[in-house]
Amino acid sequence: MKKRLLYGIPVSLALIWLLLGFYGMHQIKHFERLSLQAVLDSPERMQSYGMQPGMTDPSAYGATDFQTVHYVSTPDGVQLEAWYIPAVQKKTRDCVLILHGRGTNRLKQMKMIGLLRELGVHRDHCILLPDLRNSGGSAEAESSLGWDFAEDIVSSMETLKQKWGHDRFVLYAFSTSAMATGVLHYRPDLKERMKAGGLAIKALVFDSPLSNSEANYYFLAHKKFGLPDFVMAGGITFFGWQAPFRLDELRLSHLYPAYQHLPLIIFQSQQDQTTPYSIFEHEYAQIKDPAHIQLHVFEAGDHVRIYQNPLNTATYKSKLAAFFQAHLRAGVPQ
Repeated sequence: MKKRLLYGIPVSLALIWLLLGFYGMHQIKHFERLSLQAVLDSPERMQSYGMQPGMTDPSAYGATDFQTVHYVSTPDGVQLEAWYIPAVQKKTRDCVLILHGRGTNRLKQMKMIGLLRELGVHRDHCILLPDLRNSGGSAEAESSLGWDFAEDIVSSMETLKQKWGHDRFVLYAFSTSAMATGVLHYRPDLKERMKAGGLAIKALVFDSPLSNSEANYYFLAHKKFGLPDFVMAGGITFFGWQAPFRLDELRLSHLYPAYQHLPLIIFQSQQDQTTPYSIFEHEYAQIKDPAHIQLHVFEAGDHVRIYQNPLNTATYKSKLAAFFQAHLRAGVPQ
């Protein structure tokens, strides 16, 4: 009996570790798809997104000429859906992409259309709000904390050039999309696609960025299950066996050198409970030359809802206005 116990306990622990490992790997690669209708049918989500009843599309913010467009993300052929809002100046080459995070959809950041219109950006910049893979009106697909979102963003820019001739972009990225923005500058295949397509990025805006995918995985796992890191490490291990990259590559400090020539403004809240300020602060401290970064840290504000907080709205708007005034019409940095 004692021998059985001696053998049984380690075997049981190993099985638990394996199960948690597979679960952790699944959490990295998958998230529940949230449709547009699921948001519109939920008063709680509508309120969380800063939406009033009847606000179902960009016309709620005066963009009555918006179009719903469909295209394919390459190389894996995932079907994507987006809202395209043409600029007042029809022949402009410039466009702002508003990019949502993981587990949500384009409705969550739709309110930023109103902000961009208040700042006059819509006059000479088109606006695109895509649903990235496994979100909103786009198809179900695996995603890996920004790695695959990066393909969707490049495919969105390629579509904008093919359909309307836009080839200069500002990426306004929230949460996981901020990580994806770093990835598209880091991956050789995506950099080559952008170069071959004549696509240029002028400036970057990060709001509540995912700054360290591995650290954030452990943080959320501990928050959800209360388990120590070594127990959840199996998810990282199993993911690493089959992924084309290491999860510890997806860090702000590691990716930033690939786009350090671009002007970047970052908005972060100290109260963020999804991408915690402590993780961001550590990553930011590792950046050797943050000369092109404007960082604005707010004491209040939830994850990706900094602007919605009345304590922050005026400051957020004024900082973004000054950033756009300095960089949106200054050409493409080399």
